[in-house]
Amino acid sequence: DEVVVEPAAETEALAARIRDQKLERDNRRQSVYPFERRRLTTPFVGRKGEHDLLVKAFQQARLGNIQVVALLGEAGIGKSCLLASLADHAAASPAPVKVIWGRAWEFADAPAYFPLGPCFSALGLPRSEAQNAQPFALWENVLAALSTQAHSTPCLWLLEDLHAADLQTLDLLTFL
Repeated sequence: DEVVVEPAAETEALAARIRDQKLERDNRRQSVYPFERRRLTTPFVGRKGEHDLLVKAFQQARLGNIQVVALLGEAGIGKSCLLASLADHAAASPAPVKVIWGRAWEFADAPAYFPLGPCFSALGLPRSEAQNAQPFALWENVLAALSTQAHSTPCLWLLEDLHAADLQTLDLLTFL
């Protein structure tokens, strides 16, 4: 027995846009997601449960409860899209939130703390300080700066590809 179901008009329209590969600039995303200046204008589908969990963690963080969420999965299943959707949610929230993206570099040896460079900059910590500081002193400086920042404007750090991160980055994140 074979079940035949005709696709809905929305599905047909989405498929046509994907086939055409029409790229449109999305200025709001530009400021939140710097790694991808252009993107397909496709709707976010299929991850409502995961998105709701991320939003719940974000809301808890807004209440002052520190949250750390690891989003794991195979390449290409939509982790970055899910994070971009959370970033959009955070950017649209009524109270200001500083959304900061970092990404580990998978293709060559990157300097220590490379994925956290944008986070350091947002906290007013020069990247050169990270390269030259004693690890524990740097970690304490980052913690103090993050605490100060969080009291004025909450931060949402979105760090991608941490499987390729250097040990110093992972140690700092463990400390935090």
